[in-house]
Amino acid sequence: TNDATMAASIPSYWSKEGQELLLEITGHGSLPPEDPLMKDNEWKNDCDLIDADATLLVQTHAEDFGMVPLSSQYNSRGGNWTNAYFSMEGRGNDGSTRSNQTTNTYNSDGIYLESSAIAETTSFTNEHLIAVQVRAYRNIPEGEEITTDYRDYGDIGTPELLRDFGFVELYPQRWIFTKQNVAFDVDVVIMNTNLHPPQPLLWQLEYLEGYDNDDVNTVSNVTFFRDELKRLNDLDLNFRIRTATKLRKAEANVIEQYYKGLTTALSLAVRENNNNVVYGMDNNEGRKAIKDEL
Repeated sequence: TNDATMAASIPSYWSKEGQELLLEITGHGSLPPEDPLMKDNEWKNDCDLIDADATLLVQTHAEDFGMVPLSSQYNSRGGNWTNAYFSMEGRGNDGSTRSNQTTNTYNSDGIYLESSAIAETTSFTNEHLIAVQVRAYRNIPEGEEITTDYRDYGDIGTPELLRDFGFVELYPQRWIFTKQNVAFDVDVVIMNTNLHPPQPLLWQLEYLEGYDNDDVNTVSNVTFFRDELKRLNDLDLNFRIRTATKLRKAEANVIEQYYKGLTTALSLAVRENNNNVVYGMDNNEGRKAIKDEL
């Protein structure tokens, strides 16, 4: 693959040093995402034999039915930041028109509450597809970035977005620990670095439906989260990046973002209390990272 394509690559196309470092961070299968280098993805492996550049573009920019002009220009961000979605309309074999639209629910203050389907969900062949639109969930003020949520594509979170699209999403982030049957969203609720002394970051952890999240407090899971957090804290990531002679700068940036997000999620899983609110991460480096993202 050429350098221009690699600049926005997914881990399966990274340098060997980048891939090895990511595998070490994920504990070679202990932490998500599953199959981070997509070695078990038959579609990708077969297509790579034909044209790796084309495979990368389709993997990161195409919809299920193909590639659409401009659709790749919309960035992804969940929660209150999502203000648009893709609407695909098709015609069934009986001539009826169907769509896969979803809608977000907001309260009177414009705060995101939930996302739900508002029409029959169906898949279309290219022959049946008749329209692809980008629709707004709400009124979008002039100058506000139009953002969709890639997590609408399935039961995926921050780790899977890295594997499939090559980026670490801004907060809110979603972490799904399938083996532990635990899944939650992490968001920054309050942050004010202008106060003296600076106000500690306030993080909110919200469990997702469909998982037995009581398992977060089992002895085995508490031990797992603590052991993995300790392992990552003992990893001298800055040193590893500085001494990696063939690690691309873009890869290093993504690895650092993923490491910070993952260690934050593990810290919250360990320190989670009855109110689902955790204080901490008030070191200058963590504060600056979140401020830059917001």
